[in-house]
Amino acid sequence: MKKTLSLITGILFVTIGLHTQSCNNLDKRNPSESSSDTNNVKVNKKKVEIQMTYFKWHGGKHLLLHDSNGGAVVDSLTTDVKPGSTVTWKLDNHSGIKEIDSIYFVRNNHRIVLDDPKRIYGNQFELKIPEDAQPDTFKYIIIVITKKLNEIVELDPYIRVPPPQDTI
Repeated sequence: MKKTLSLITGILFVTIGLHTQSCNNLDKRNPSESSSDTNNVKVNKKKVEIQMTYFKWHGGKHLLLHDSNGGAVVDSLTTDVKPGSTVTWKLDNHSGIKEIDSIYFVRNNHRIVLDDPKRIYGNQFELKIPEDAQPDTFKYIIIVITKKLNEIVELDPYIRVPPPQDTI
């Protein structure tokens, strides 16, 4: 049992390490750059899903975030969405998260940019991007509570509405 647990733990750390290395360049990009810019993929989905998994690494609390556009990064994902689309946040299977406590946008100079996402049921939040949303990058905060120690993790990823020429 101990050998199996050690093997599984080792595989998990190697997988997270490799994923962290592959996402390193994405983590260092300017928040106004999108995951679709780096992959030459155009935003064309009306429904975008963002999933998350909690893990500890070198004493730090982290979230592995990935979206249905193909973007994946640790802690600071920029997700491209087009006006009129719906964004849903949910937990990965075996996420290590007990609850998504809240998701809210950081207000920029007291300017209200988008409504805050609303809890739709359980651990899912949803946001409808207005049809008239202007191209911009919006920073938001995710607060989650972990399963094992009820620790609070707070991170600040981005939602980006790209200019019309970047969408199909």
